Amino acid sequence: MAESFEEAAIHIDTRGDGTDVVFLHGLPQFPGDSTAWASALASSFRTHVVHLPGYGRSPAAPSPYDWDGVCAELASDLRDGGVERCVVVGSSGGFYRGLQLASMDEGPEVVGLVGLGPVATFDEEARAGLRAFAQALRDGVDLSAVAVQQLLSPEFAAAHPDAAAHAAASLRAAPPEAMAAEFESLADMPDLAGAITGPTCPVVLRVGEHDAAAPLSVVSALGATLGADVQVVAGAGHLLALEDSDGTLQALRGALRAMVR
Repeated sequence: MAESFEEAAIHIDTRGDGTDVVFLHGLPQFPGDSTAWASALASSFRTHVVHLPGYGRSPAAPSPYDWDGVCAELASDLRDGGVERCVVVGSSGGFYRGLQLASMDEGPEVVGLVGLGPVATFDEEARAGLRAFAQALRDGVDLSAVAVQQLLSPEFAAAHPDAAAHAAASLRAAPPEAMAAEFESLADMPDLAGAITGPTCPVVLRVGEHDAAAPLSVVSALGATLGADVQVVAGAGHLLALEDSDGTLQALRGALRAMVR
């Protein structure tokens, strides 16, 4: 029998004042990867860095993991924190959650969506890959090299060993069992690009040219489905917080100005 989510509120770091901007990290990813952007934008916006269940300062999600339940809890916690109208910036699988929030009647009104290395669509091969990754986490397999290959471009990883170590350490951003359950739950979720013809708010997708986790061809097709502005970062991989921090910050400033007029 699943536990109640009522005692497992999601931790959210909030700073600044103005229109609300919600940052949702991917899996596996440290919530703090978005902190530099959130801090820089806090002079003009009220920014919220979410620590999803099991990550950072949030407790683990109830078992079994309920992806929709997590999204409902997030919507409730944002509303409780005074977020009535917001732009959502979702990294990787965080963009999937952003699309869910945008489609929820009971959540905050989402007036804009930004996807960084966005993940929102799955074929059967991708679903099988998510489940295999989850099983490998449970089996204690060393996936450090896989994490680096998926999250960073080869050239950047070779030239920046600290960044490669950070990408590998992302596998410890949450307990292995918690991440495994999250991956398996995501593998069972619907293809949102197929289920949503397009949110009513503007969408910007930013993707690295060499993103292995969210390939450019897939993101381009997603952008066409959502009517999004697709921005390609030359030479970059999946973790734009590491490979394109300054450029992505400037892109976020431009997108937010356009979305909150």
